[in-house]
Amino acid sequence: MYCVSFILYSISSSRMLGVILKDFLLWVKQDLGPWGPLVLAVAYIPLTVLAVPASVLTLGGGYLFGLPVGIVADSIGATVGAGAAFLGRTEFKRMLMCQRRKILIGPCLLCCI
Repeated sequence: MYCVSFILYSISSSRMLGVILKDFLLWVKQDLGPWGPLVLAVAYIPLTVLAVPASVLTLGGGYLFGLPVGIVADSIGATVGAGAAFLGRTEFKRMLMCQRRKILIGPCLLCCI
């Protein structure tokens, strides 16, 4: 029963996310003009960090701004987002390791950096 409700919730939330992203793309195209690709790239970063499927933004960026500009904007956003996710995960892991080391052994040189 819980699995069925989780699957239904996932489907409804993904549809809702798709509608939100489509509305965002229309706002970017209509109201921001030449700043639209930059805003699209910046909006792509948290979606990449949070591992949200951003296929709507990818396809929409290519459709709204043309293939070359859409590819560049999406690539910049995805690359910066992937770098932010990697650095965030690495720092979080380092913080956990330093806390564990302080408890077991004592201060660690990595924690001072």
